[in-house]
Amino acid sequence: MIPAIWIILVFALFFGTWLAAIERALIMSTPLVVRHELEIRGTPHRGFWIEKQYESIVQSVTFIKMMCFMCTVAGFVLLFGESPISLSAFIIGSAIGWAA
Repeated sequence: MIPAIWIILVFALFFGTWLAAIERALIMSTPLVVRHELEIRGTPHRGFWIEKQYESIVQSVTFIKMMCFMCTVAGFVLLFGESPISLSAFIIGSAIGWAA
């Protein structure tokens, strides 16, 4: 069980970091710049789709990044916590806080 938690922890950490870099690049640019860069690379249809769906893409990337962060924190709590009850309380509390 412990090696599986470590694998999930490392995967969530690397994937969350990668998504944070993508999110930062999207926030620092405009939809037109992203479309232009994809047209230069030879995928104009993908650039047009991203330009139309820009806000929802940024929100989706941010949401998945936050879920990776939550998995990282939950993994550390599982590995180093004293009681699994604190993990379930943490997950329920963060879900209630996110929904509010």
